[in-house]
Amino acid sequence: MRLSTGLWAALALGLALRVAYDVRARGLIPTSSDGYETIALSLVERGEYALEPGKPTSLREPGFPFLIAGAYALGGGRRPGLVLALQAAMGLAAALMVLALGRALFGEAEARLGFVCALFYPQAIYYGAYFFRETLMIFLFTLVAWRSCRWSARDGRRAALEGGLAAAALGLSNSATLPALGLAGIGLWLCAPRAERVRRTALYFAPIVLAVCAWTGRNAALHGRLILGSTHGGEEFYQALITPPEDLGTERQTAINAADPAFQEALHLPEAERNAFLFRAGARYIAAHPAVYLGRVAARVVKLWRLFPYPRRYDHAYWAIVLVSLASDGWMIPLGLWGAWRFRRRWRDAPALPAGIVGFTLVYGLLHAVIRYRMPLMPCVALLAAVEARRLIRRAA
Repeated sequence: MRLSTGLWAALALGLALRVAYDVRARGLIPTSSDGYETIALSLVERGEYALEPGKPTSLREPGFPFLIAGAYALGGGRRPGLVLALQAAMGLAAALMVLALGRALFGEAEARLGFVCALFYPQAIYYGAYFFRETLMIFLFTLVAWRSCRWSARDGRRAALEGGLAAAALGLSNSATLPALGLAGIGLWLCAPRAERVRRTALYFAPIVLAVCAWTGRNAALHGRLILGSTHGGEEFYQALITPPEDLGTERQTAINAADPAFQEALHLPEAERNAFLFRAGARYIAAHPAVYLGRVAARVVKLWRLFPYPRRYDHAYWAIVLVSLASDGWMIPLGLWGAWRFRRRWRDAPALPAGIVGFTLVYGLLHAVIRYRMPLMPCVALLAAVEARRLIRRAA
């Protein structure tokens, strides 16, 4: 990949910012967030995929815990800084893939602007210091989107396989991405040359199917029932049904959970039974309150693409978070989503790009939405926003 002196300098600055924020954040942010590192340490120390000794779990999909465990195994012990370094490298790699994707789809100026926006996107730097799976998912989805621009090419078999391998890892990191990845596969079938459709689609889906079957089979052996992703989904789904969107993550949510008989009953069940019980309870709630559910869906879609977060307890002043969000998401999201709409006429040029935006929005709208859930899409959204920004600048000139 061709990089000018300016692009190399931008990469160096992007790395420096990530390292500086990682150093600052390590004293503030617990690495045990959401249990990923706890599971990873259990794998390294006892060979168990568990949050508690002797109690194997399916509460978290394995992608991110495996990454942490691999880093610790290679590093000779628990070294959180090594994981943060990997996440910094993945952030830089995602920006470079945006550059390559922009060059393939649009032009040099648009590609460079998209690269800069993805590289210095504040939320990407922020989450790179957390032990959350968002940085890994950013890297993997951007890889799928980048390879998808070669799916219709004459030499597209390798790109189909590479996209499938990245998609399999993404599905193992978060099963909520599987519908979007399925849409991307349908796009591959439609855009590939007729003589290559079956072969390329098989190359793409084979790693996904193998990965999903392996994890689902493990869960079936452990819990005695089919669990495609994690046993945490039912709880997230049900809480998002009974709690108004503006109250999620607050003390009001805790009070609502405490007063809900179904939620309290579920707390006493084993994780797999609790997951199934809460999905059933959610289905009954939807049947009894269809209008409320439709309102929740609409609110989740808006929340997923909200320009700044709700006021909550953060590691930074809320006013600063709002200011930074408006300076980045405030223009990138409106222009990026408009750019995605305009890109509909060229979807065959990179099928995974629109599939991701549609698939993520649909799944999280139906189930549960948090602003950070859109993070894997943001490098591609930044590129589309850059394209629209350049178009507006040219029109104004």
